[in-house]
Amino acid sequence: MKNQFIQKKFICFIFYAILGWSCEVLYYTFHLDLPFKNRGMLLGPYMPIYGLYAIVCVIALGSFMKKKGGFLFKLLKILIVYLLCTIIISAVQLGATYVLEHFTGSWSWATMYQQFDFNFENRVALIPSLKFGVAGLIILYIFQP
Repeated sequence: MKNQFIQKKFICFIFYAILGWSCEVLYYTFHLDLPFKNRGMLLGPYMPIYGLYAIVCVIALGSFMKKKGGFLFKLLKILIVYLLCTIIISAVQLGATYVLEHFTGSWSWATMYQQFDFNFENRVALIPSLKFGVAGLIILYIFQP
């Protein structure tokens, strides 16, 4: 049973790592009109940070997502899940920057986060974290209900 849990989470990790890479490449290519570029630090169409973020959200908030309640509770639950997803991505991103800096000397979003007013050492920024909070809602309410 435990092996099955690990296998399912690994498959989800790979799925979200590829989905995150795809969304980021599409965003940069079509929305920002930049030429195609592999946005990840690894070879291949995946970015492990997106997979890690999704799995941490699914595991950390899975039991909370199953709670039942009335209409008001459902509305509050959406807000709470959004805030928790935003906090989780900020923590995952911050931790990832320190790990990447230790092993590679930098992290791929360092220069991009300079443009945001509310950022911490170009490691995490408010606006991207809020957008990733929405991504967390999509993951938990649509992909992993």
